Amino acid sequence: GAPGAGTGRPVVTTGAGTGAATWAATGAGDASEARAGRGDVEGAEEAPLRRPLLALLSVRGVGGESLSQFVRGRPVVCIGEARDEAGAPVDSLPVQVELLRNGRPWRVGRGGRADAVLGTTVTREDGRFEAQVLVPLELDAGEYALRLRSPGDVRHRPAVSE
Repeated sequence: GAPGAGTGRPVVTTGAGTGAATWAATGAGDASEARAGRGDVEGAEEAPLRRPLLALLSVRGVGGESLSQFVRGRPVVCIGEARDEAGAPVDSLPVQVELLRNGRPWRVGRGGRADAVLGTTVTREDGRFEAQVLVPLELDAGEYALRLRSPGDVRHRPAVSE
């Protein structure tokens, strides 16, 4: 099948020696099943945290242009949103943009450390976010995907787009 088919993730295909890559599908995500209580009021019952749903809506150039190809070592803007199970926007939620290869986090060495997280941002009041991230110059030829991850907050469970 096509790269990324059915995954709902943007697919990055890097060309050998060209430094170019192609973005394909975008999609919404699911969340983890973690539960935690608030504990902010003595004697209060443990309240389940809400499940945020993370969606990567588009990937654009820093000038706002829609991208079908990009060059390694150049920045791109990931635009997405977070909503709760009822569809309401989730504000002030930390969101990370991760690089995947073969469905697993792909760690890229930068500044003496290896990390799959390309950038971090926080959702606005309307639940939307923009994260400018650098496409790693160190990527080998192949197919990659982007995934959104949130560690959650005092109101929301950790979440991962799928």
